[in-house]
Amino acid sequence: MRSRYTICLLAGLILLAGFILPAASLAGTNTWTTNGPSGGEVLSLALSPNFASDHTLFAGTYDGGAFKSTDAGASWSAVNTGLISPEVTPLALSPNFAADSTLFAGTWGGGVFKSTDRGSNWSAVNTGLTGMNVYSLALSPNFASDSTLFAGTYGGGAFKSTNAGASWSAVNTGPTNTHVLSLALSPNFASDHTLFAGAVGGVFSYTFSPRNYYWAWYDATGGMQNWVLMANPSGAAGNLRFDLDIAGTPRSPGDLGSGVGVVPPGKALTPMYLGVTGGPVKATSVTGDKAIVSQRSLMGNSFEEVLGTDEARLSDHYFWSWYDELSSGYTNWILIANPSATETVSAVISFTNLADGQPVSQVGDIAPGANWNPTFPGKMGGPVEVKAYKAGGSWPTDKMNVIASQRVLSNNGSAFNEVPGIPAADLSSDYLWTWYDNASPGATDWVLVANPGVDHTGASQGTVSATVKIGALTYGPYSIAPGHNVTPTFPGIADGPVEVTSTGGDVIATQRSLFGPSFEEVPGYPRANLASDYHWTWYDQQSAGSTNWVLVANPGDTPVTYQIKIAGQVQPTTADNPGTIPAHGKVTPTFPTEKGGPVEVTSTGGPVMASQRVLWNGYFNEVLGTVLN
Repeated sequence: MRSRYTICLLAGLILLAGFILPAASLAGTNTWTTNGPSGGEVLSLALSPNFASDHTLFAGTYDGGAFKSTDAGASWSAVNTGLISPEVTPLALSPNFAADSTLFAGTWGGGVFKSTDRGSNWSAVNTGLTGMNVYSLALSPNFASDSTLFAGTYGGGAFKSTNAGASWSAVNTGPTNTHVLSLALSPNFASDHTLFAGAVGGVFSYTFSPRNYYWAWYDATGGMQNWVLMANPSGAAGNLRFDLDIAGTPRSPGDLGSGVGVVPPGKALTPMYLGVTGGPVKATSVTGDKAIVSQRSLMGNSFEEVLGTDEARLSDHYFWSWYDELSSGYTNWILIANPSATETVSAVISFTNLADGQPVSQVGDIAPGANWNPTFPGKMGGPVEVKAYKAGGSWPTDKMNVIASQRVLSNNGSAFNEVPGIPAADLSSDYLWTWYDNASPGATDWVLVANPGVDHTGASQGTVSATVKIGALTYGPYSIAPGHNVTPTFPGIADGPVEVTSTGGDVIATQRSLFGPSFEEVPGYPRANLASDYHWTWYDQQSAGSTNWVLVANPGDTPVTYQIKIAGQVQPTTADNPGTIPAHGKVTPTFPTEKGGPVEVTSTGGPVMASQRVLWNGYFNEVLGTVLN
């Protein structure tokens, strides 16, 4: 049913038409004259951004569709091919209309239509648009690069498209009324991401908060190759746009042909900046939409992938299970980066239970946007703890979030590994991995379990008891005092899933693996965080020397079904990729013809655990799947 606001609007237009229709079709001075379209009840007008030179404008009418004039309104012609709804409420032209010839029409009952040939032909663009009575349209001032526009509907609220109308998603979080009559974007939308909506009930504002992902460091110098991978999930509603910053310097994320930093669903940007080193690194999903981001590094033949840390998951308190700069051929850094643009941060690194019996406690001040990367020669042991707070203050009264990771060079500098710190809030009494291997030639695998002395709430705890389960075999229990750990290994065992559980408190749990010349550490995944949808930026079994497995484990008591997509394509069910996993079972398929991203694993019937394992010229890496929150 038409709203009373529309009825009033139409009544006013009809009355106005009655007064002005008899006038001559001439431009008036200090008066109004009618310029057509003849007899139309005109609901909307839109002028070309280049009106001064092309004299082009469009009119949307109540029952006659759309009209176009190329002589500043002196004459009009109907432009309705493909425009199946005759009631055109709003019209909006691309800011780059002179080059892209694009405009949009909102209709009452028919949704949104798009023309890319200056109105000669139209097509409906309504995927995901559940409100078909469209009252308002607004295009981003940067539409040419971000492909972003908004639609306000009567009864359905506001919708956003980031792929020039190909698909829409609702943006109605908060108190905005479902009857959105008008929309306006900030002229500085590219940086402030602010939108206003006039609705039944008043004016509402909406700010799209960018979503930032961090790493402590970037290095593409001295034989190191380092890519930042930024991917848009294959099931996303529209394009993502990324910004990238390394050590305070903006970097171009690259162009897939849709604009700088613009990534369509199921695609990934993979830029590398040779000769650049420093940190922190920040990848930004500009409108706050969910993204998959990681860094991939090659050092010689050594391959490593590190997931970006979502800003919402940054912490002031981190742990690792172990530190080693005593074993032959090892160099070990603790990297701490300060993401604040204004505040200096103090960080305390401490660890006990060391081979030399001398505990470590060291404080470093980190300027805004800077980092601290200390190393501790001759030290080996754990757990390792980092606390961060505002310089001049104390922890936890003045705590501040930082980015924290460990970087290890092993095998006399030929193998590289990095493992992010485990936030204290993520400590758990139940961790999982997809696989354990201490049976393959050249493989040695330890399960490290440490007692941090506190649980995930920060409460102190005493001695804990931990158990390790690999497939159907159980080991332990192991008694672990606060500030101590155990590092068992299980020769001849290759199986999964792997689980560490504890009683008496939370633990830190990781796997450390030696495979041939390489070293790898993988944190356990808390059972409480298990999901039915995991993502990675990339898969590669086409590059020379690369073998890539997708491991999916079912830690539950009932069978599950699963599906693997690579670059948006569902991988076929085969003996290697059966599509079902029994209770407490696992699969480890590989796809010899595939290279690309993003990668997705989904399951039905229960949550799963998922990771990718890669052999690159004999060097081993494993990266857990990302859960999009």
